Amino acid sequence: MPEKAHSRRTKTAPDPARAPGVVRRVLRIDGTNPDVFGSERSFSPELGGHWGADSASRGCYIDFRFKALSPQWPPPWLRPLRWRMHVATIQWGLGAYERFVCGEGNEWLQAAIAGGEHLIEHQHRGGPQDGGWRQFMPMRHTFRVDPPWLSAIAQGEAASLLVRLHMETADERFAESARRALAPLSVPVADGGVLSELNGAPFVEEYPTSPASHVLNGAIFALWGYRDVGVGLGDAEALERFEVLTAALAENLHRWDTGRWSRYDLFPHPVPNTASPAYHLLHIRQLEVLEKLSDHPAIGVTRSRFEDYRRSKACRRKAIAQKVAFRLLVPRNATLAHRLPWSRGAGAKRRGETGPDDLVVLCYHAVSEDWRAPLAVTPGDLDAQLSHLRKRGYRGVTFAEAIAGPGGGMRVAVTFDDGYRSVVRLAQPILEAHGLPATLFLPTDFVGTERPMGWPGIDRWLDGPHADELTPVSWEEARALVESGWEVGSHTCSHPRLTSLDDDRLKAELEGSRAECEQQLGRPCESLAYPYGDVDPRVMEAAMAAGYSAAAAVTAEVGAPAPYRWPRVGVYQVDGGRSFKLKVSRPLRRLQRSHAWGLLDAAVRPVRPRAR
Repeated sequence: MPEKAHSRRTKTAPDPARAPGVVRRVLRIDGTNPDVFGSERSFSPELGGHWGADSASRGCYIDFRFKALSPQWPPPWLRPLRWRMHVATIQWGLGAYERFVCGEGNEWLQAAIAGGEHLIEHQHRGGPQDGGWRQFMPMRHTFRVDPPWLSAIAQGEAASLLVRLHMETADERFAESARRALAPLSVPVADGGVLSELNGAPFVEEYPTSPASHVLNGAIFALWGYRDVGVGLGDAEALERFEVLTAALAENLHRWDTGRWSRYDLFPHPVPNTASPAYHLLHIRQLEVLEKLSDHPAIGVTRSRFEDYRRSKACRRKAIAQKVAFRLLVPRNATLAHRLPWSRGAGAKRRGETGPDDLVVLCYHAVSEDWRAPLAVTPGDLDAQLSHLRKRGYRGVTFAEAIAGPGGGMRVAVTFDDGYRSVVRLAQPILEAHGLPATLFLPTDFVGTERPMGWPGIDRWLDGPHADELTPVSWEEARALVESGWEVGSHTCSHPRLTSLDDDRLKAELEGSRAECEQQLGRPCESLAYPYGDVDPRVMEAAMAAGYSAAAAVTAEVGAPAPYRWPRVGVYQVDGGRSFKLKVSRPLRRLQRSHAWGLLDAAVRPVRPRAR
């Protein structure tokens, strides 16, 4: 039944879409996403008009044409990779394709194909996130998710788009990419994928949180990806998985039903996260599609109930009031969302559920008894430094383990740059005695050459009595380190200053070294250390695109550490007992991430050894 006409006052109220620019930014009015209130006026999803339940779908289940306002590629809003949400690009592609199907011109198909090519280019290869589109932007408000993370909604919607592009072009690259997009949907969240459980049944997560968040709309979009690959590409396994996940969802749909409205998610917030009017309508539309694609009565029953709630003014008012209350308790502000007294993080600390939490990442280079290079520490100093941290309760982790997620107690990640053989001869026995693993970053052009390494900064030692100190490890030694629990990461191919390279050579250095490490070691290479600690935003973008999960710098930046510019404590020959203890102290490390540190750093920079 249609809603009643608005009153005179409502009719003459200003249209939010015509609000001044500053108001539009505050309310998040852009014509393609729900505004800050989640109103249907700002976001009213409708069913697509060119799909069928009995065959491969040419059109899209949800009409995303409102997401694609121009066939221009790239869209003007496409952000750098480190701030990009892939789902926005994917939905733009689906919208462009729907416009083509609706007869708006071949330029829209070309736009969708350009979007598909972009997805193929950025699809991750290797490791548990193989086939995924990795998000490098951390989530810091409603849910806490640390990069790089995957999203089931992006995986499923990308598969749906790529299948349709394959049907139009017969290009097998689109088919292969669509199949690969489904792989992370079967990888548990704890292993880097998006698969969790709900009441013992499988569930795919839009936000791979712990505890699970169970976002309804994202899971349904992901299910459609399975269905499209199954029907469009004749993949029986994908179609079976669609049936299994749909049945599991149908059995649990009542969990999103509050009795007056639908819930956006099932995460244990302080109060339930009631869906906004726009997302409640989206739930109705999605369930209407699922009702036609499957034969589970619970889907139709739930859809009918949700529609009844939507028609009720009383239910709508209560839902909006609950949404406002939720946003007061769980604000979008990243700082407040996890520090308010009722937040999960603050509550856990108040109840004593977590002990001290600290992470120290150390940066060493060579170890030698008599080489007086600034970058070489003595075995005795290394032993004393590690002993100091072990006595204070720090346990050892690799660099990749340290950056993989938040929390975890008192941890130290010991890293060695450059791959000097002295790390194997002298450092490994000391770390083994302390029960610590480490991470060794290798410049792959030099590994196994049995000749001294050389680049600006260490080449002055090539012709002297300590030239043998520059000998690199072999791949056999690197494999033995990995077998003993160490991590081996990339230090590029030739140890250049990355910020001085053009884009092509930068890509070659990062991708070539990662590929060589993976080939030689037989396992994914997830970590990178920037030579000389030399990094800028362009280099960070290239590291993300090359497939790394984290990258180590040296100096700290203002604010919280970032996974692709993670600061390390540089340890050099001059760092005796007191100097080392001061460097690893928590107060000094906090100071280094503050604005005040800039003035102090400028004063000591002339006498500080540089990372090589």
